[in-house]
Amino acid sequence: PLTHDKALCDTYLELAKYHVPILPFPMPAAGSTGPASLYSNTAVANAESLSALVLFQMAEKGVPIIYGHAAGITNFSLGTFIEGAPETTMINGALGEMARFYSLPNTQAGCISDAKKPGAQAVMEKVFGTLPLVLSGVDVINGTGEIDTSQLLVLEQIVVDHEIGCMCKRFKDGIDVSNAKDYMDDIEQVGPGGHFLMQPSTVKACRSDEFYMPKLGDRHTFEQWESLGSPTFYGKARKRVEEILASPQKNPLSGDMIGTLEDIVRRANLE
Repeated sequence: PLTHDKALCDTYLELAKYHVPILPFPMPAAGSTGPASLYSNTAVANAESLSALVLFQMAEKGVPIIYGHAAGITNFSLGTFIEGAPETTMINGALGEMARFYSLPNTQAGCISDAKKPGAQAVMEKVFGTLPLVLSGVDVINGTGEIDTSQLLVLEQIVVDHEIGCMCKRFKDGIDVSNAKDYMDDIEQVGPGGHFLMQPSTVKACRSDEFYMPKLGDRHTFEQWESLGSPTFYGKARKRVEEILASPQKNPLSGDMIGTLEDIVRRANLE
């Protein structure tokens, strides 16, 4: 706790000369590298971020700083780091609040899980780790596609997490109460015992973004779902991965750029 990694710190001090945005990323775990309370662990993470802010501003005034964290808790039975717990989300959500207090752009760990393979645990932990941060206004939430406490990146999980992110955003967008959504005339026209299926507003609504249409979630009847081959959530995600990998690469680097990067790596290995 309350230290900076020497090698990485020296590297970023060099990058700061070019005003590359600096992202300190404290990861104190309550009970091991941080004190064993959510409140005090948040304070340690915040202190580590502020110390980095002071350090880099002293080294290079005006260098952009992103206020980021991946704080967590300790697995008290094993001593390992835990990401998928509700307490982890609470800590990182509190740090998102501190970012707004300091008027700093921020990224917090949220779409994360301790599940060892894709499945129900991963989805559950990622939803509970993402939605509160989205609703509280965190700028960027990282962890997409990662499971096993961020030790494993799974392509299908990236697609699943995209769906989770879209649904969380729909929560954040809330209910539109503008005059454009005032359908009181429709209510009067349909009256008691009628239906709204033939209303122009209904036809318009089914193609609007007010009602999110999931890409992976299934809303067919059981018979329809069965006739489609009983597709699964992750099965659909795998199919989407295969489609993406088979399609032309988007925004590829130029040959000159690839050659320059390979030359930099080659020279770095020689040193």
